Amino acid sequence: MNPVACRFWVSAAAIAVLAHGKAATAQPSVDGLRAYRAVYGLFEGTNRIGQAEISLAYDSSNDRYVYESRSEFQGFLLRLAAPQPVIERSEFRVERGEVRPLSYRYEDGTRRGRRNLSLDFRWAGAALEVRHRDQQTDLPLPPRALDRASVKVALGLALRDGQRAGRHAVADPDEFRTYEFDSGGSEKLSTPIGEIDAIPVTHSRAESSRQTTVWIAPTLGYQAVRIEQRRPDRDPVAFSLESFEWTASDTAAFDTR
Repeated sequence: MNPVACRFWVSAAAIAVLAHGKAATAQPSVDGLRAYRAVYGLFEGTNRIGQAEISLAYDSSNDRYVYESRSEFQGFLLRLAAPQPVIERSEFRVERGEVRPLSYRYEDGTRRGRRNLSLDFRWAGAALEVRHRDQQTDLPLPPRALDRASVKVALGLALRDGQRAGRHAVADPDEFRTYEFDSGGSEKLSTPIGEIDAIPVTHSRAESSRQTTVWIAPTLGYQAVRIEQRRPDRDPVAFSLESFEWTASDTAAFDTR
């Protein structure tokens, strides 16, 4: 498997704790978010191909949330293709119950970094500044646009508020892509930390053959327990939760309503 292909709904995934020494502290509880760190096993079919960490923290000095991820692969060929961690970082605020991204950074883990991506959301001017492959461009910024990481947070908040289906515009290097989300029912998943009730959510684009299912757990603050991507004639690629912890003791309890 091409390691860069792991850049699906949970992107390639996962890092721990805030970078640059910023403190992880509580945002006013009205946002209903809570700092955490989760570790996932990465699988292609039944073969374990790596490990990922995902974290969410609140940077009180800049009044924003920071979602970070870091994934590392195992095995000679995968490490040869992506010798460095695949890193994803999104900074955002929650305004009137909606996620509003501020910046997004993606590093593809390769030596050349040809898929590296940098996005800056200029809401005042309704423009998205894109830096990709040594080029900089501006795109018109639609209302309620999201990046590949902040859309995950937005989906969790939507489920908490009882929204079982929806549509989101997600920024890519050269355009905004529309993703459809649909959820329903509840399934019990077995994990190393016990059985967890989770809501399955499907995620797809009309022009793509890929389909991703995300199992989201209300008891874990609407975070993902498993993420599985399927394509025709290929083994499924999956993130499977192995550990989870809340990382800010003074954070208000998540509002499960």
